[in-house]
Amino acid sequence: MDNGQLVYYGNTTYTIQKPAIVVVGLPKDGCWTRNFPIIRRSEIPNRIAAKGYNGFMAATIDYQTDDSCDDIFLYIPNAFHSYLVVYDYKNDDSWAFEHESFLPVVAESHFVFKKTFEYEMQIGIFSVILGYSDENGDRIAYYTKIAGTAQYSVSTKVLKNPRNSPKNYNRDDFKIMGYRGPKHQALRTVIDYMHGVMFYAEVQSNQIRCWNIRKPLNPDNIGVVFESEELLFGINAVIDSLGYLWFHTSHIPIDFITAIPLNLQEINSRVFRVKVEDAIKGTVCEN
Repeated sequence: MDNGQLVYYGNTTYTIQKPAIVVVGLPKDGCWTRNFPIIRRSEIPNRIAAKGYNGFMAATIDYQTDDSCDDIFLYIPNAFHSYLVVYDYKNDDSWAFEHESFLPVVAESHFVFKKTFEYEMQIGIFSVILGYSDENGDRIAYYTKIAGTAQYSVSTKVLKNPRNSPKNYNRDDFKIMGYRGPKHQALRTVIDYMHGVMFYAEVQSNQIRCWNIRKPLNPDNIGVVFESEELLFGINAVIDSLGYLWFHTSHIPIDFITAIPLNLQEINSRVFRVKVEDAIKGTVCEN
């Protein structure tokens, strides 16, 4: 996902081009030839991008069949302007959704970094991940926002129908599932399908936490996978094909939203890895 902008220290932003979805080929000899061809570049239409360019940071891929790489939908949140873009790759078409649950919660936009530095991040919907597929190929799309501690969900059946855009859906299509608890804002989430467990990379709690999606969402059903003073600003979490949970913590985003200079004498980024089954062992997420 290319948001078409360059951002420099002090939040100086330059709009270079329109935001676009870019598909890059990975040929086997690409590293030797330095040739990674662009297979497709599809710009976000003006009718959508007019809501705000900056804020596109990631895309979630929803394969419709196992035997086609073209029959897919992409769900692309805009965190700064709080709307969700759906891209139909097969038909090269896109539309957007708006909902109050995408908006930042002002009362939960206050963050503390290293226990002393306080700052505001009024940022909305950020992470979208998919649950299990049903008999029709539809899934539950779980989404979170940075300024907020609630978990929400909507069926991809709703999102994949452009006639429901931007607000032509039923009022109960977008649901709140529960709350993680105070000061547990999450930047990234990921689901392990083998165990049915969602993991949260949290921004200010110094924790990676887990939730078994078969249970009601409340603080009693959320476990702590890892906790450390070194785990500052959890920025990403992924699960690989071997069953490892990887998570990444980085101080660097603080430099883009504050005036704090980057201290090159410190370790500013760390990457951790653990087997999912080991991570959830002994927690409320295990069963």
